[in-house]
Amino acid sequence: NSSAVAPDNMPNPWRKIFLRRLLRPKIPTASTSNKCLTLGKFGVLSTEAGLLTNAQKEAVRLSMGRKLKPMGGRFWIHINHFIPLTRKAKGARMGKGKGAAITGGKAPVRPGTVIIEFS
Repeated sequence: NSSAVAPDNMPNPWRKIFLRRLLRPKIPTASTSNKCLTLGKFGVLSTEAGLLTNAQKEAVRLSMGRKLKPMGGRFWIHINHFIPLTRKAKGARMGKGKGAAITGGKAPVRPGTVIIEFS
């Protein structure tokens, strides 16, 4: 008998963690909606799939505001962050569950999605 093999009545701890990566949310490869301009005359489309963070959204908002404000232009951002990100406190030790404080969010972006419109 090998001591590395678990008895039949005990769950295998390696098997419990093996497929955890499959539970992560997937980003679809093709955009099904939000492909046409509705509010503005010009827009920015995404070319690749990915995740946009709150900091990236804020950087877009600030730069568009700086460029369009002197001309009296308007812009609309079509990104909603609905994947929450949590982080443990700086002095917390490892373990004891997931961090409780929501530090930000990410938004999945598909190819061909309108990110921002402006006129």
